[in-house]
Parts: sequence; C-alpha cells; structure tokens
Amino acid sequence: MLYYNKDLFKKVGLDPDNPPATLEEMVKYCRQITEYHQNTPGADRSVYGYGCSKANVWSFLNRILQYGGKIVSDDGHKSHFADQASINALDYLQNMLKEGIAREGQGFDHQNDFIAGKCAIIESSIVSKVFMEESIEFDFGVAPLPGYILNPLAERAIDGSDINRGVILSGSNINIFNNGDPKKIAGAWDFVKWFTSTDIGAEWSIRTTYLPVRKSSLQSPIIQSALEKDPNMGAPYVQLEYCHFEPRLSVWFEVRDLMADHLEKATLEMTPAKEICDQMAKDVDAILKHASN
Repeated sequence: MLYYNKDLFKKVGLDPDNPPATLEEMVKYCRQITEYHQNTPGADRSVYGYGCSKANVWSFLNRILQYGGKIVSDDGHKSHFADQASINALDYLQNMLKEGIAREGQGFDHQNDFIAGKCAIIESSIVSKVFMEESIEFDFGVAPLPGYILNPLAERAIDGSDINRGVILSGSNINIFNNGDPKKIAGAWDFVKWFTSTDIGAEWSIRTTYLPVRKSSLQSPIIQSALEKDPNMGAPYVQLEYCHFEPRLSVWFEVRDLMADHLEKATLEMTPAKEICDQMAKDVDAILKHASN
C-alpha cells in the first residue's frame, strides 16, 4: 500500500484526497514536500518526501511490474533483471535518493519516520496500518501503489486505465501437517474450511487487514460495512485486479537474499542501475539453472 500524510499534503499545497497515481506524480509530490520544508522559514527541515528500507526486494519487484516488466521466464530458469523495466525500476529509486527527496533506513526506520510526521509517503504492507494507526496523530490516507504510463505520448485516460500497475501479493500461510492421525487431519480440514468461509474470511480480513482467501468475502456485508466506516481499508481490495505472486521456485529465498545484496550496493555506492541489474541477472540466473517448481 501507499501511506501518505494528508496533513503534510495540505501544508504544502497538495490535494489530500488525491495521492500520487503514477510514479512521475510521486516524484513531483515528494519534491514539492521536501523543497517546501527546506526553503520555508520556520519549517522543519528534517521532513522529506519518500521513505523506504534498504535492499527492499518487495518494492523493487513491484516497480518492475509497474514498468511493464517480468521477474523470471515462464519456465523459471532465467531472470528478467537485465531488461529495461528492471533497470528503470532501480534507476527510479536511485534518482530520488540522489535528489534528496527520498531516504533509506534500516528495517522499519521509514515507518517510524512516517508515524513521527517526518516522512510524507511510504510503501508498506496493509498490515502496517494496524501497527501504525494507534500511534499516528495526524490524518493519513492509504492508497494503491502508483503505476507507470507505458505510452506517455498518448492521450491520458480520465479513469486512469492507461496506468500500468503491479503489486506482489504475499502474506501468511495455512498448513496441515500429516501427523499420522486421520481424525486430527480431518478435523484440521474442517477448521480450514470454516476459517476460509465467506463470512469468517471477511471478519478475519477486517480485524487483521489481511486479504481474505475467497473473493466472495469481498461482497460480504461485514467488509462492505467496514469500508463505509474506514475508506482506508479499500486499497488492498482494489489491487487484487492486478496482483502477482513471486516466482514459486525452490531456490527463490536464495535469490531474494542475493537480490538484497545487489540492491543494497546499488544505493550505498550509487553504481549505475544497468551495471547493477546486469550483474544481478548473471548471479541470479546461475541459481535459477537449478530451480524446480
């Protein structure tokens, strides 16, 4: 999700009801927020536009999708990290950091800065809403991640349908272990069926902010009523239309760790994005050769 500080938006002259819908808009918003606080007498010069964590694989993969790219080949044995979409995704973050309108931190530093009113925009899981809202003392909004206009020369669509969007869906898992007792296993299946049923799934979704397993839960009066009370709950359901999974490969956790190393180097040393992505692709492809689904 995109979290944004509506009070800061108002302060610098941005519409608090219109968060950035495109990557280009996010740069403009972050620039306006940062420059206002740098150049306005009496303003808090420590306030900045966009915050993120170092070596954030999730954000990088989201951005690749937003730029119209792919993560790995259909057979899972070759990455697309040397493609232009991946280079654009990394270059986007590097440019924001170089300009000083974005900052990286360790772990949840950016989330803490957002809570403290020092950072105007962050990207994080919808579950972060539960942890942050009890501490936040300002008006904030939750919106879908911004996307990229693949054909900037074409006439803009009023409904935003010309914006290419992408987000990686991830979260918790439900597992049943075979302990050799058929009755216990059957009971576990009964629980899973109950837990993922339409109304129980809807209630669980609202209480935790995690997405329900069943699409039918989205039409449940439980969710519909909750959305009327809190519009910030709606963004994750919107993104279901264009969500993706990370590659379901046996080596993917190893790949993620390797990607994190390259992404950390990219922003610490500001090595050109193409150079980083080319090397990342070579290293990842060496692992993917041994991948199995």
